[in-house]
Amino acid sequence: MLDDKQSMDTVKTISDLGRSLQLYLVGDGIETQEHEAVLKPFGCN
Repeated sequence: MLDDKQSMDTVKTISDLGRSLQLYLVGDGIETQEHEAVLKPFGCN
């Protein structure tokens, strides 16, 4: 995910959609602290 721009764009798009629908976003399958650090600013819990 971190090295692939298309994956990051997909994550951002999905998180933007979720926030616009006022959904609670959960980052499932986070395996590293790096992944968590990337997903937190997108609003994933």
